[in-house]
Amino acid sequence: MEEQLLAWIRDEVVTPIVTSLLTPDELDSIEVSLGPVQPDRRPGWWQLDRFDEPQVWVAIRAGDGTEGFTRNLLGESDLRDLDLVHGRAAQLASDLEDWVCETSFGWGQQRAAQLPVIRRA
Repeated sequence: MEEQLLAWIRDEVVTPIVTSLLTPDELDSIEVSLGPVQPDRRPGWWQLDRFDEPQVWVAIRAGDGTEGFTRNLLGESDLRDLDLVHGRAAQLASDLEDWVCETSFGWGQQRAAQLPVIRRA
């Protein structure tokens, strides 16, 4: 997969959603990677060989490294489908909203993610 598409997903889709929910003091890192298995799982977990193609994964560390969030965003072949990217971005935003209110730094807070305007890479 082209590194440009991964950078586009990270910079134009994932980062704006994450930074609309987390303050700079809360956010430690955002990683967007391509792989067949969830990046923070050891081989042998049920995710291994779950997908027919490489997947784009989003991994977020926050709260001084005490909180983690990892999700499969979409398959490599789906990156060129702008409608699908937009739908998966909306799902990511919703999942992050649910996650933040369960973290140690955002416990019980209802935060609303802002969806970016997504344009073709």
